[in-house]
This record gives sequence, C-alpha cells and structure tokens, in this order.
Amino acid sequence: MKERLLIAFLVGLLAMNAFGQEKPNVLFIQTDQHVWYGLEFVDKGFDTPNLNALADNGAYFSNAIVTTPSCSPARGTFVTGMYPHSNTIINNLMTKPNAKYKQHGVEEIEYLLTENILYDEGYFTGHYGKWHIGKKKELKCYKGSLLKGQSHSYEASKNYKQKLADGMEKINPKPSDKELWGYPLYQSKVYKEAAEATEATKWKHKGILATGETSIPVELLPHTSITNEAIRTVKAKKGEPWMITVSYHPPHIPWAMPEPYFSMYDRDKMKVDMSEVDKVHPNANNMDAQRLGKLVGEEGIKEYLAIYRSQVKYMDEEVGRIIASLKETGQYENTLIIFTSDHGDIQGRFGAMGKSLDGFYDELVRVPLIIKAPQSQNKKMVKDTHQVSIIDIMPTILDYCGIELPKQVQGASLRPLVNEKKTSWRKYNVCERTYPHKNDYVCRMITDGHYKYVFYSQGPDALYDLKKDPKELENVIDNKKYKAKVEELKGALVDWMKESNDTYLAKYFEM
Repeated sequence: MKERLLIAFLVGLLAMNAFGQEKPNVLFIQTDQHVWYGLEFVDKGFDTPNLNALADNGAYFSNAIVTTPSCSPARGTFVTGMYPHSNTIINNLMTKPNAKYKQHGVEEIEYLLTENILYDEGYFTGHYGKWHIGKKKELKCYKGSLLKGQSHSYEASKNYKQKLADGMEKINPKPSDKELWGYPLYQSKVYKEAAEATEATKWKHKGILATGETSIPVELLPHTSITNEAIRTVKAKKGEPWMITVSYHPPHIPWAMPEPYFSMYDRDKMKVDMSEVDKVHPNANNMDAQRLGKLVGEEGIKEYLAIYRSQVKYMDEEVGRIIASLKETGQYENTLIIFTSDHGDIQGRFGAMGKSLDGFYDELVRVPLIIKAPQSQNKKMVKDTHQVSIIDIMPTILDYCGIELPKQVQGASLRPLVNEKKTSWRKYNVCERTYPHKNDYVCRMITDGHYKYVFYSQGPDALYDLKKDPKELENVIDNKKYKAKVEELKGALVDWMKESNDTYLAKYFEM
C-alpha cells in the first residue's frame, strides 16, 4: 500500500513544473508548404473548420514568417530557436550521393533542442511524420519514444506497408503506368502530356510525375497513419506530461489525392494571373517553380491549385481528429497547441508552382500560425499583427512549460501576445537564404510589414512598398523617393547580422 502511494506521489510530482503547477502537454502540428492565407477565416477558397475553431479558442498571428523558405533550415529553427546561419542548418538535407552541398543534421550540432530539453524535464517526447533534419532516432529524446508497433519512418507505423498492401489488394485498383507510394496514380491529363513531352530530357520534376488522382483511399494514406499513431500516443500517455509533434507532408508535392477530394474543387474557379509572368525578380526567374508552370501552362497551374486546396482540407480533417482525441480523453484544456508550417507556396504567382524560386514573396515566407494556450479562456479569436516568426516557437513552448530559455535562443516567447498583454516587440522580421556551394550566394530579407528590402549578393537588390504594391510587382529600389527607407532597412539588416553573428556580414557589408 505504501509503495502504491509513493508511486502515485512520484507520478504527480513528475507532472508538476518548477512552480508547482501542472505541466501542460504540448501538441505541435506542422504542415509543409502551407501558404499563409490557406485558412478559411482568411480566404474563403479554403475549407478549414477545425483550424477555424482552434483559432477561435486561441490566437492567430497574421504576420508570421519563416526564417528561410526551405524545409530543413526552417525545421532546424523549430527545434533550436535559432536562425539557420546561427545553428548551421542552412540547406536541405539531401540523400543523393552527388549532392553539391553536404548538409549535416541536428544530431551533429552543439545546440540544445526543444524536445531534448523537455525530455530532461520529465516529458514524454514523440515525433510522427516528416523530420528532414537528420537522424531522429539518434536523439536521446526519441530513442525510447515509440509505442509498440511505431517507427521513426515517415508513416510512423511498422505495419503500415502491410496494412496498405492488404487494403489495396481488396480494392484491386485499375492499373496505371504511373505509381505513387507503390500503387496506381492516374495522372491529370495536362501532367501526363507534360511528362511525355519531357521524356527525352533529364529534367524529371516531381510535380510532373506525381500530380493527379491516387488510387489509395484516404484511410490508407501515409498521413492518415501519422494521425492514427499520434492519437494512439495521446491516449496511451494520458496522466503524464508529453510533447507530441505531428508533421504532415501535404500540401507539399506530390499534389495527389483520392476521391472525393481529387474532384472537390472546381478548376475553373482557380484564379491565375498569367500577366505576372514577366514581373518576377530576375534572381527568381527561370527556376524550377517557373519551369514547371511554363511546361503545364495555366490549365496545369489551376489543376495543382485545386488539388492543393483538397490537401489543405484533408490536413484540417486530420487536425480535427487529433483535437477530438484530446477532448475525449480530457486533455484538451491542459494542452498547448501550436499549428504552423515550415514555409509557404507561390500559388501560381508569376506563372510558378511550389516553392523553388529564389524570392522572398509573401506567399513563400509567410505561414499560418495559430496558438491555443493551456487553460485558454478565449471565446473569440485573438488576431495579432506583430512581426513574429517561427523562431519564436521554441521559446514559447519552453515558457508555457515553465522552463528557462537557453542562451542560444534568438527568438522570444509569444505568450504575452497570446494573452494580449502590452509588451515591447521587434520592429522587423528577417528571413535568409544561404548557398555556400553557389559561390557563397546569399540572400537576406527584412520587413516591417509596410516595406520589404531584399539583399542579393548576386543580382539587383529589391524594395517593395507592400501597402501600395501587396503583390510585390514593382521593385522601387532605385526610386529616389524611397532612398531613406532603403538606408533604414539596410541599416537594420546590418544590425541584425551583427547581433546574430552572420559571418557573411564582413564579406558583403563591411568591405
């Protein structure tokens, strides 16, 4: 009897933070390549009832941006609270043996990671889905984090492939000459034609090869498996503090969905302005995103936009399933929920598709960001307009968990803004791109929400007046009227480079 009481006491102690309060759970949900306005309450062209409800119970940050519009470096910021040039995760991790730049993973850096910190504080830490920043299972926080039957694989389940095979055998889909995840993919007509047109070339963009209707039903998609494993963990870990990260791949390519999602959005209602094609910044011109758009044309761009919206709807439904499990198990109130994405999507602007163009357009660098605090009393959405960044996510998590921030952190906790408290906040948001394998080509962007200045080490700089020109079509960098503003933003950028120890400062600004 005494032993049982002691165990109960120790479990209860584990669930308390340093201030004697109940430790909150943390649910961190990430989508990939989710454009900032891809929320129903921002743009009626999207259907996101579950994210609407989450925002209504929390705060929505309309000016949230990423530290870089690229998968691995942005995710490196998620777990370190640092800019890419500071934590050294500056490029995507590539598995190709002939990759021009060998980017190391977070397991090789010296900095503290959010999940390792929480693990040391007694939290269970689980990650399900896309990782893309190294060898996840080498981190101490994830070595013993799997329930029986789970894996560190993309679909998070050891028996997923067998379940998929069994399910598809029963369905017996009609054959196709293209496959996705090992089963027939029925390419959209315009993409099938594009694939045939490029058959003789070496350029095999995934957007060409994997856009269309997948034969795999939604209940058997790998992303559904991720949700299933997250829900199983939510239920299994009730009663102890946990941090669960759910990382979905959509609405990133492949742009493929099964019915009824595939046909859910009318292609003719997708808006594409092909007159913008020649107005893109020269440094962002003729890259993969535009090459793909040029190949499939307006019809193909509308096709991808329609499928993209169906993917967002599907993601919203998966988020809803997880939130429902929190409520069913009585854990919703004590859970900090953060929803965001690693970068945006160009959405057909400039005749382009996806993310692969070297610009800092809002569609690429701004992302959705919703935070629901533990014990939130919000009945109406808090709409915040401060210049916030994904660099603020790590300190926000640690703040709510009652954990001191490590010195490495370059962001700030969003907690005061969630609570609508007056607080001093940064005036500028900063974003970066770094390519040491391209003759040290670097790009740096700074904005105050009204103006956006972009420095290119190769090519002309840019300044956009976002109030007059929200689509960023007119570069006014050489307009004398804006000379003072250029100097102000350039000066603020230099200050930031000094503060964040950006090693390219000396090379490009202090010659």
